[in-house]
Amino acid sequence: MDIDSPLDNRPVSAFSSVIPLPYRVIVLAGCGLLCWATNIHALQLLGIDLGRVLNVQGSSHLALPLTPNHSPRSTPEHNTLHHASIYSLFLAFVAFAGANWLIFRALTHGDLLLIDRMRFIPASCLVIIILAVISPLNILHKRERRLFLHSLKRCILAPLDQPVFFSDVILADVLTSYAKVFGDLWVSSAVLLRGGSLVRMPAPAGFSEWMIPYMMSIPYAIRFRQCIVDYYATGRVSSKQLWNAAKYATAFPVIFLSAAQRIASVEPVLQPGEEVDELVWFPEHPLFRLWLLCVVVNSLFSFWWDITNDWGLTTLHRSSWIAVIEHPAPAHNNHSRTPSRNGSSQPDRPHNVVHEPRSSTSTFPTTHPWGLRTPLVLFQDPVVYYLAILLNLLLRFIWSLKLSSHLHNVAELESGIFLMEALELFRRWIWVFFRVEWEYIKQESGPQKVSPLHLPVEELELDMRESS
Repeated sequence: MDIDSPLDNRPVSAFSSVIPLPYRVIVLAGCGLLCWATNIHALQLLGIDLGRVLNVQGSSHLALPLTPNHSPRSTPEHNTLHHASIYSLFLAFVAFAGANWLIFRALTHGDLLLIDRMRFIPASCLVIIILAVISPLNILHKRERRLFLHSLKRCILAPLDQPVFFSDVILADVLTSYAKVFGDLWVSSAVLLRGGSLVRMPAPAGFSEWMIPYMMSIPYAIRFRQCIVDYYATGRVSSKQLWNAAKYATAFPVIFLSAAQRIASVEPVLQPGEEVDELVWFPEHPLFRLWLLCVVVNSLFSFWWDITNDWGLTTLHRSSWIAVIEHPAPAHNNHSRTPSRNGSSQPDRPHNVVHEPRSSTSTFPTTHPWGLRTPLVLFQDPVVYYLAILLNLLLRFIWSLKLSSHLHNVAELESGIFLMEALELFRRWIWVFFRVEWEYIKQESGPQKVSPLHLPVEELELDMRESS
């Protein structure tokens, strides 16, 4: 049963009886763990040490980032992230959660009454997972768990005068992809603790009616706060972080207008003679039009920011389109090969960040495929970047719709909603690669400020070279 159901007499889907809401939360948490492990592993294979880009310290005594201005080239050798440890945590997670779910299925046999009676089984699974994450014992890769908990603590409780670290930015952005899961977790906890039903939950009312959108807003509020803190910490010299904060603020109307539509639709639905299906979409409601406008603004703003600022690409920059109009001939694709020490050409791969740091005075090639940048560090084929841009656009709109609770008031849509949540994790998984690539390029450039357009700083609309 999804978190936004205003009706307590709706039919139960087969999907909910097989994977109740608490287990869907657990599955998505496991997917995030696997995505993070593959991010670390793939980036390492592509020549980038994610731990050094994030600038985390591997000491078991102080699992905190170094100072913001500390160069990653001078950090200790143990300043790294180990993908093997994350894979190990994922396997342990799957083994425990999978065994718990199999026991639950064996004892309930899909019977709706037994599912409610055995709700203590998924409840115990959630509690044990949380206790394992926060455990002070030297088990289950304590170092990795401490890194996560310290970063999470800074995201929530960091002083206003402390600069925002890049590692915390990545975590907070990942949490925004779990916004809907935050609401799911709230409803799961409420049902499990109050003795409700896992398959036919009552309509939210009173305090609970607004807790769901508030929970979904928490990740965006965290990221909004980071942007404001970063704005003041950098001396208020650039408006970039204010625009970034505005981007996250556009998610709030999408969430709360959706909740308002759901609340406005309850009374007519409960009137005698009305059919539920007649009021699922209700596009004639004035709130729907306002909500739809907010969805478009949030999706397009977020997409533009992803491509232009987070990835450093020039696809949506006016200079790229002006160049196409003035010089329609395609540029030569010579960005991917640079002279080697012996004079031959070789792919422009990143230097090993441990043994061969790039000089701060080095220069990058000045030509690049249309709408991209130079250098392309991770992938030499521009098609990969174009596909990533297209996927980001499509999945951005899907995710904005997913933040809207009033669009899925029937049980048959629950499997589709779960798929949409998984697709958002897939989008974020792709986003991490290109976000880290752009940060790596900025760090490699040293004091030489690199922009994808090779323009002076004052000619850019936003200062895209600063760390987010």
